[in-house]
Amino acid sequence: MLFRLHSSTWRNRRLELDEQAYKPVWDDEMAMQACEWFEDEAERSDMANQMMKLQLDAQVLFEPTCCISADPNPTNWRIRDDGDLVLIDWERFCYGHPAIDLAITMPGLGSKDGTMEGQIADLYRECWERNAGSVPPELSDLERLIRVAKLWSVVEFLANARRNPESYPEQTVACIVRELLGYIGGAST
Repeated sequence: MLFRLHSSTWRNRRLELDEQAYKPVWDDEMAMQACEWFEDEAERSDMANQMMKLQLDAQVLFEPTCCISADPNPTNWRIRDDGDLVLIDWERFCYGHPAIDLAITMPGLGSKDGTMEGQIADLYRECWERNAGSVPPELSDLERLIRVAKLWSVVEFLANARRNPESYPEQTVACIVRELLGYIGGAST
């Protein structure tokens, strides 16, 4: 389903989104807000350095490659009586890189060794090969971009939780903060 959305709008800006539409970004402010969750000064400094490097890598994710859902997490899907999948939450619909959608479908922070990201990327490229005959060059580094996109979504989550802590479960934030250092280093390799 995501492949159909992406491929039908690939490099085609016919659809105009209004100024109020969601626009994914990873800027310095977002990175610094996410880093505020790290109480240990050395960890906060290390995280800030790694985030700044990843932030540069992530900018390709926000180019208008195709239309994306930008929030296809498992809670936003339903199954019709005939078995068809339906995506129900479209409030973040925008332009971006497919890696954003693919990363958000992954549970947790992804896999430390990149196997889950690799499997998702392989399946997605197979969809292109089978249905379009070739894979766009923008998908050549898809495994790494999925990992970067997953980390972007985590950074965005932590920044939003910093701005509005009463709307985010403390246990979830604490779990993400605990796990993030082990994941972020492998994304830029």
